[in-house]
Amino acid sequence: MQKTAFDLEKSVAKKHVVSRLFATALIVMFAGFVLLSCYNKPFISLMVVPGLSLGIVMGLSVIVGAWLLTLFYVRWANKHFKTYS
Repeated sequence: MQKTAFDLEKSVAKKHVVSRLFATALIVMFAGFVLLSCYNKPFISLMVVPGLSLGIVMGLSVIVGAWLLTLFYVRWANKHFKTYS
């Protein structure tokens, strides 16, 4: 089936919505971590295990979350835009 210019425009609009959603999720994760570390130091300095604070766990979670969001977006984009190449 031949894709039309209208189909491509709809797909690009959908891509913008999805990319904004993922970017917002990433910003909320990162800003939440930064604000929490700035304004609630006693909470973020709680020890999970000796030598490992909650701040380190949360920081690593932000990094892993960014990688996962990127992975999900790339998979979504490859699935939806493969037919246009």
